[in-house]
Amino acid sequence: KALELGWHPALTNDRPILPPGRVPSLVDQEGKFHPLGLFLRRLFSGAIDSAHVQAELAAQFDRCTELLGMAPQVVNAHHHIHVFRPIAAILREIITRGGARPYLRRVREPWPMIWNVPGARVKRLFLNWHGRRAARGQRRCGLPGNDWNIGVTDAGSVNDDDFFVRLIRMVPGEVVELSCHPGLYDPTLVGRDCTDSDGMLQRRVREL
Repeated sequence: KALELGWHPALTNDRPILPPGRVPSLVDQEGKFHPLGLFLRRLFSGAIDSAHVQAELAAQFDRCTELLGMAPQVVNAHHHIHVFRPIAAILREIITRGGARPYLRRVREPWPMIWNVPGARVKRLFLNWHGRRAARGQRRCGLPGNDWNIGVTDAGSVNDDDFFVRLIRMVPGEVVELSCHPGLYDPTLVGRDCTDSDGMLQRRVREL
């Protein structure tokens, strides 16, 4: 079977594909994307320009297509940003151009699982609320995806040996995606995708 290659669009890590001056609402004074927390505050306060989101994601999509030699067959965004308005609709429009129907991750889990499996509950509630709305738009577009997404964690929840086990045992559905970030200790991520004190580097080692 041919390898299914995908695209992981990002608006919260490193630098944009486009010159920073073309997407000023997405970047800081150094031309880098804002970290997730600040990005979300700006997004929900209306400080992010939708035209900048559309331009940057289209540039990333075109670059990905160029590198792969074909359109991506799987799409899931860094920090799950594709569940938030207006990013969700913008991304769907980009990836369905020409009638394409790639697999798009749905970020949602059954409500009872959030109550019955401790760990990162606030984060999971937040993503579930937005993810279910995005999934409805995805369904209207006819885009395939998973029934449920499990494995949304924080630095503390992965210290529980049974966290992933309980999720896997409880989750229903025919197509389930497990989000996991196993890795070796990588200090080059500090300042790019985490800080040296938020536990994210250690979390990757623990998940591995």
